Amino acid sequence: MVAVKVSNSKGDLTDGVIPLDVMVAQTSFCILSVCKLGELGWTTSIGKKGCSMIHESSGMKAVDVSIWHDTPWLHASPYDGTDEKF
Repeated sequence: MVAVKVSNSKGDLTDGVIPLDVMVAQTSFCILSVCKLGELGWTTSIGKKGCSMIHESSGMKAVDVSIWHDTPWLHASPYDGTDEKF
């Protein structure tokens, strides 16, 4: 599981967690599958102004999403067991 920052429609920030197996050994980067995120209810959009990730059923939007080398990247942290699951 990975912890992510998300915001609601009012812009209020909260911590959330995405149940993904993403860590590979001691790599310093998390590799997330856009297909797997889609199966979990996330929509990833990429356009001229960057990219976004929105969890469809909750309406929560991932906060730290960016484009690097034509690939969406999401800042994620290790899960500590206290965040809301998406």
